Amino acid sequence: MADYDNNIENNTEDSGRLAQYSDGERLVALQVAEDAAVAVTLLMRKVPAAMRLYQDQAIRAAGSAALNLSEGNGRRGRERKRYFQIAYASAREAKTAVRIAVRVNAVDKQAGERALALLDRAAALTWGLWRGSS
Repeated sequence: MADYDNNIENNTEDSGRLAQYSDGERLVALQVAEDAAVAVTLLMRKVPAAMRLYQDQAIRAAGSAALNLSEGNGRRGRERKRYFQIAYASAREAKTAVRIAVRVNAVDKQAGERALALLDRAAALTWGLWRGSS
């Protein structure tokens, strides 16, 4: 959690828009996924017209990761596991769209790398929830 807090504090551009939670208030994975969704939305909102498909997919997938984590956290058994699986896949989808936008210079590289780091962390935490849920 300390690395996550340090990354948020060092992100001066979007720090006012990132979630502020007390320890243990919510799933860390959900906190990170929400922050990733905000970062992706801010990053992708001004892409060139030719990148609109990636803009839409990145924003929707990042939001889907957070929303499925939230819903899955309220479920039990196989349903819970399925929502976490969808959240994991959505985070990976968002990473791919953002990576493409970075590679074609459609977005700021540093901001893209920050969004990718958040998505990567969200995916890793979600993987643990998915594989560890019963």
